[in-house]
Amino acid sequence: ELKRAAVVNPIENFGLIFLKALESIFIDRMDRNEDITLKYINEKDFRNVVNNVMLKEVYDKFNAEG
Repeated sequence: ELKRAAVVNPIENFGLIFLKALESIFIDRMDRNEDITLKYINEKDFRNVVNNVMLKEVYDKFNAEG
């Protein structure tokens, strides 16, 4: 679903979908790595860096695959 969204949307639109999914992933895995999840939730600057890096990498990877 994310791959399809990346291929058919510009990165700005894909970002709306991806960032919701990324947040869900962090919360779902909180029991495995509580420290990083709490940092992601509580520190806006850290969250923004993670979001921007992951968004670009995932978008580029999905579009390279076609």
